[in-house]
Amino acid sequence: MGRRWPDTGTWIVVPTSATADWALAAAVLAAAASARVAVIAVGVTGPPPEPLLAHVAGWGELHDGATEPLRLADALRVVDAFSGTHDLVLVVGTAGLTAPAGRVGWTTADLAAALGAPAVVVVGDDPRGVNYTTVEALESRGLASALVTIGSAPERLPAEPVGRIPAGWRPLDTETARGFLAAHLHAGAGTLRSTAADTAATTDATDATDATDATDATDATPPRATPPGAAPAPWPERGQWMVVPVPAAVDWVPAVTALAAASTARVAVVAIGAAGAPPPGPAAHLATWVTLREGGRRPLRRTDAVRVADALARTHGVVFVIGAAAPAGWSLTDLAAALGAPVVLVTGTDSPPATSGPSAASEAVGADGPAATSEPAATSERLTVGERLAAVRGAVEERRLASAVVAVGDVALAAPPAGRVPAGLGALTAEAARELLHPTLHASRAAVPPPAPIRRLGPAVPRTVRTAAPRRTRATGGRIALMLVSVFVIMSLSVVGLAFCNRTGVPDTGAAFDGPPGDSRPSPAGNRCPSPTTRPPGTAC
Repeated sequence: MGRRWPDTGTWIVVPTSATADWALAAAVLAAAASARVAVIAVGVTGPPPEPLLAHVAGWGELHDGATEPLRLADALRVVDAFSGTHDLVLVVGTAGLTAPAGRVGWTTADLAAALGAPAVVVVGDDPRGVNYTTVEALESRGLASALVTIGSAPERLPAEPVGRIPAGWRPLDTETARGFLAAHLHAGAGTLRSTAADTAATTDATDATDATDATDATDATPPRATPPGAAPAPWPERGQWMVVPVPAAVDWVPAVTALAAASTARVAVVAIGAAGAPPPGPAAHLATWVTLREGGRRPLRRTDAVRVADALARTHGVVFVIGAAAPAGWSLTDLAAALGAPVVLVTGTDSPPATSGPSAASEAVGADGPAATSEPAATSERLTVGERLAAVRGAVEERRLASAVVAVGDVALAAPPAGRVPAGLGALTAEAARELLHPTLHASRAAVPPPAPIRRLGPAVPRTVRTAAPRRTRATGGRIALMLVSVFVIMSLSVVGLAFCNRTGVPDTGAAFDGPPGDSRPSPAGNRCPSPTTRPPGTAC
């Protein structure tokens, strides 16, 4: 069906109904792959199942904002960023193939066509959930498709299944998962290194590359000496801003809500360690919400977050990278240095945010884990909020990054913060948000960059984003020449007509004349002059 199935790259996973367990199908596909796998879910409403995370290296989610909807170009750039650091990217369209994936109206079928990606069609055990239009829509776009069933398959299917997965979660290894699927769905089989030694060598090389990138980014950033708590002097009006909670379990949602509301730019959020839809507060002022979580097979790398943030910065005025929880092996201040981004330190009491379920930060690194905030190893629960803040700010200044402190609630600080936001902040207007923050924290729309063209991701990628160019008037000289010729023709016809009238003279209409013979003036009386045969002799007209 359609074109030849690619060994790696980007695959679309689309369920035909709500009863089709797309998460189980994605877990089997990831477990059967001998590749670094990432899963991107579009419009998912809850956190990912833990058994699925056990077989992937990275998990991402794409959600609509409230101010501006998620655009197809935004989704394409996020997928492109993931494909640069993963061998296989599974993009899950949870709403189906032809249902709108965003408020703009684009569908998963449009995303598959733009990527030129094949689609794995997941069918559940409900006979009413078999959708024949899904396969037909893929074939009409010239895309390859593969049908995978979950549980007992219905008798009538739109195509022959190439995978039969038993219903229910169970422990999966590579051999077990491959037994459920056809050979061409074993991503990277025979083409990628899968031994433990090769995997360790690849990881070491990647870590070395990440360390070099972070060092280069830090050295390229000019030093900025700023007093604690004060707004930094050279603060960028747009670009990427790092948001670091101090301590890790502080409720950062009110601070991000105020930052997004005070901005006049198109805002995106990359939440590292969070899951699910954006909380109502910041969602009311966002265009795009992306979450990144670490998988179980291989860790989430710093370059993954950098690529996603860079991709969103091309279509958004400001991108807030929030460290809800930092994966093991690197800190959030290291990520800020790799991005060259200023750091907004959100401080307050130890209350977990209400966005990521039971505290994504505590799940990953503990309530006060040093990995989440780059605190020194000596940090303990006996330190006050001010001491923790000073330790993290010192780590930020060592990397020569600009920083500003935003306090949530009535926490006492040694120096005035650059912003103070009430705890439990709900709906907020732009004017009210700007009163809570220093003017340097008001992201400006004036410096929003125009959308850049999207790199081709496959052989069937149409030109989805094109910068509007001024219309060229190449025929301007020809139009002027045509107008001159028209005027010349009209004048020539007028001259010829006048000459013809003068040559033939005035026709004899029998009009009376009062003047002498030869005078052509009409008689004022308007009497008709008799003809010469009926006029009396000697009578003059």
